[in-house]
Amino acid sequence: MSNQMFVAGLLFIIPEEKILARPASTVRSGDGRWVARSLAGLGVSILRKVRGAGTFEGVDAAWLDQHTALVGHGLLTRADVVRQVSAVR
Repeated sequence: MSNQMFVAGLLFIIPEEKILARPASTVRSGDGRWVARSLAGLGVSILRKVRGAGTFEGVDAAWLDQHTALVGHGLLTRADVVRQVSAVR
């Protein structure tokens, strides 16, 4: 079961779709799979998953308006993943 206190970090929700995050913490490495299964069971589509060895925490992203989001990088979200998330339109 996912760490329910921090489940917000496992997704970044954009209009109509979701980006599945990949936590940086090895303790939480299975949380994304749990959330993906739960979303699939609810019929919720996932637009994108983080690829490669990158990590992305949904809490490192924020909406400025309905068309513009900021994605920060650092300890929890790697710069290469910012490019992956930014490619979503």
